Amino acid sequence: MVKPPLSRADELALKSKKEEKRFIKNKKDATDERAIKNANLKALRLEQETKDKKAAEKAKKAALKK
Repeated sequence: MVKPPLSRADELALKSKKEEKRFIKNKKDATDERAIKNANLKALRLEQETKDKKAAEKAKKAALKK
C-alpha cells in the first residue's frame, strides 16, 4: 500500500516535531548532566567538611592535652 505524498505543510510540521523532540531530549540530557555534576560536587564538599571537622577536633584535643 503506497502512502500519498505529504503536502509541504505536513513535511514542515513533521520536521518541526522531530526538531522539537531532539531539542527536548538534548535539554533533558543537559539537565541530567548538571544534576549529576551538582551531586558530585555536594559529595566532595561534604567529604571535605567532614575532614575539616575531624581535623579541628583533633587539634582541639591536642591543645587540651598541653
